[in-house]
Amino acid sequence: MNASTYQVIWFIIRPYRWLFAGILLTSLFASVLEGLNVAAFFPMFQVLLTPGNSGAVAGGLLRFLKYAAALLPFSDPLLSALAFLVVVTLLRVTLQLLQTSLIATASGTVQHDLKNRLMRRYSDFPYAFFLEHKQGQLIYNITTAASRVGVLSQEIPHLLAETFKAMAIGLIFFVTMPQVAALLVLLGVGHFWLTRFLSGKVSYYIGKGRVVSFSNQTSLANEFFTGIRQIRSFGTESTWLKRFSEQSRIFRELYIRDAVWVALPRMFLEMAGICFLLGCLFYVRIFHSDQLISTLPLLGVFAIGLLRFLPTLTQMGQSRMQIVGMMGDAELLYENLTAPMPEIPSGDRIFRRLERELCLDQLHFAYPDRPPLFRGLQLRFERGKTTAIVGSSGSGKSTMAYLLLGLLEPTRGRILIDGVDLREIETKSWKSRIGFVPQDLFVAHASVFENITFGREGFTEAQVRRAAEVANAAAFIEALPQKFETVVGERGMKLSGGQQQRIAIARAVLNEPEILIFDEATSFLDTESERLVQEALERISKDRTVILIAHRLSTVARADRIVVLESGRVIEEGNHSELIRGEGRYFQLATSQLKP
Repeated sequence: MNASTYQVIWFIIRPYRWLFAGILLTSLFASVLEGLNVAAFFPMFQVLLTPGNSGAVAGGLLRFLKYAAALLPFSDPLLSALAFLVVVTLLRVTLQLLQTSLIATASGTVQHDLKNRLMRRYSDFPYAFFLEHKQGQLIYNITTAASRVGVLSQEIPHLLAETFKAMAIGLIFFVTMPQVAALLVLLGVGHFWLTRFLSGKVSYYIGKGRVVSFSNQTSLANEFFTGIRQIRSFGTESTWLKRFSEQSRIFRELYIRDAVWVALPRMFLEMAGICFLLGCLFYVRIFHSDQLISTLPLLGVFAIGLLRFLPTLTQMGQSRMQIVGMMGDAELLYENLTAPMPEIPSGDRIFRRLERELCLDQLHFAYPDRPPLFRGLQLRFERGKTTAIVGSSGSGKSTMAYLLLGLLEPTRGRILIDGVDLREIETKSWKSRIGFVPQDLFVAHASVFENITFGREGFTEAQVRRAAEVANAAAFIEALPQKFETVVGERGMKLSGGQQQRIAIARAVLNEPEILIFDEATSFLDTESERLVQEALERISKDRTVILIAHRLSTVARADRIVVLESGRVIEEGNHSELIRGEGRYFQLATSQLKP
């Protein structure tokens, strides 16, 4: 592991360092009892295998264990030895249960907190961040990557606990059979270097590959379900399934390789351990056959210890390789949580109402890696008037709406509200006074009531019903099976396009906003739905400042003022009659839409 790896791990466990310190201490004491538990078999084996023998073979720890067992209130030495073993085992099991509980608490808490930290951090990023990142990748980070890092935080204390346990059992071997213990150290060192090599050269890169493959699967699945209507319409299911299957195949191959490499050290250790034990027995039988009976208790302790030692080494190797394999996810989250946060400007002036006008003052804007869209745009929106913005696709109409909402930041120039720069106004107060109906409608898998309130609290049923009436939505809502409590399906698929549009309008007017922005409010509607939406727009527009973005000129004909936008600049403005008489770009757009 390199320094950056330790830095990532410390970043993950630092908020819970006291919890991990408790796990460390519990693991240490449990490991001591693990070693004593192995050694506690000695008094029992001595009574069973060498009855009447004084046990001169053992000194130090093992002699202490023999005398400690004899102090228990049993006349039968076998019962004393068994009782002592039970007491030590009970203490060990109790500590290990506490250790397991603490590790599970740490792992679950890390997962919970990471998911919430990521969600909060993503919610604080500016809108431009989401234009540059795949939605599926962000979902993978919050769900799968955070869960795997939670497992990583579980494997770290497991690795430490198994290391302590191996050291405790190794100490018992040094006390009883120092020569054998030295050979076991060599076995342990060989196993360590094997797992270190495999984890560094194989597990880490397999883990990184799995991160990429799994996040790609998440992205493709998210896109498939989001666009299922269009995918079905074009009959392109096979193409999406082929892309998903290819990423799934890559993940499967990496998964299999990872499982094989993780199991390899365990196979090596099991074979080496069996050969080692048989070699010790063969050595005593051939070269010290006269001491075979007297050394049986020690051999029994050695056999029990080896049965505990080998799985411990195996678990250490597997934990290490799993930790390294999950470092790709940990590094991914570390980068997401520590990357510089772009500042979202917010002033301290509270916006309450528009007194005179909104003004775009010498506004410049460009998307990353694209030519400038606005170069010195100058435009006014008068209070209480409906201003329509028309123009061909790519002229900057929707971008203007995002700039007014504060979702995007101009590269130069200002957005003035009654002469005050938008950057000086407190963002929350500004957005609370704007109603927005976007071109790409979002209707959640929830009830109609919840879709209108849209996470905003404090609105009564009467207020929601009133908003639905204003949006011409109350009639169709009342005809639904559960009325306002009807669940509309994923992305509102149980509703027609016009119904979704009117739900979005009801949502926009619920808090009685000062300013309303409609982005292509009737673009994809049939004639009857368009009529209902236009009636709603006319009703809403009274005494409000309305910005109406549209392709269909039938939607904007009654606007107080129409602005024609082309290539990011204003080329015409006036009312419908004036622009038609002028026979300019607006006239061309109008006549082209009237052609059969």
